Amino acid sequence: YSFDDNVQSWVSFVHYKDSPNATVCSSLLNRINGQQFIKIGTYCAAKRLPAPLDLENTLLHEMGHAMGLLHEHQRPDRDCYVYIDPFLLNSKKKHYRRIPGKRFPSGFPYDVDSIMHYVPSNLRLFHYHADSIRKLGRVDATLSVLDIHKLNHLYCGRRSYCEEHNSCDGFYNFALQQPLCFHQGPTYSKRPEGPKPDFTEDVSLYEEM
Repeated sequence: YSFDDNVQSWVSFVHYKDSPNATVCSSLLNRINGQQFIKIGTYCAAKRLPAPLDLENTLLHEMGHAMGLLHEHQRPDRDCYVYIDPFLLNSKKKHYRRIPGKRFPSGFPYDVDSIMHYVPSNLRLFHYHADSIRKLGRVDATLSVLDIHKLNHLYCGRRSYCEEHNSCDGFYNFALQQPLCFHQGPTYSKRPEGPKPDFTEDVSLYEEM
């Protein structure tokens, strides 16, 4: 399941349209009317992806969107597992806000190793609660075990993780029951004052990065 740019059987990448200033790496979510295009802008690939395997990781990430996978860090219960600083929520809201459960496929535990999880550039602003210096996402151009399971579930009839482990009472119910899941900040001690976060907010999912 590692990235291999020599494989030609299933997916082909062709030079479609070039723009030296194109900054976007993105894909439509799910199949949208026939042929699906993944945008890998020249500037995005050459300038914004400087680390080893960044381009390969980005291609797999965008392919995941094309096949129906959403950002892991936008799960409705993500606050149970990761801290996202208000700066990121305000400045890049589209790519960090929670997606309501009605739009997010359930049946799988939170996957900090998913190819669909953003890799933080600053762990102070975006980190895992259980280990604030733990790496998030993928940096080796491979899919996680749960990424593969989700694709097999979507396309090959495999049962979801919770069905296979008889734990379908709900990973999302956990988010509704635990005070930690509602508290924004580095210290988790009690539910904050005020209304609970809205898990039913509608969002646009037509294009993902």
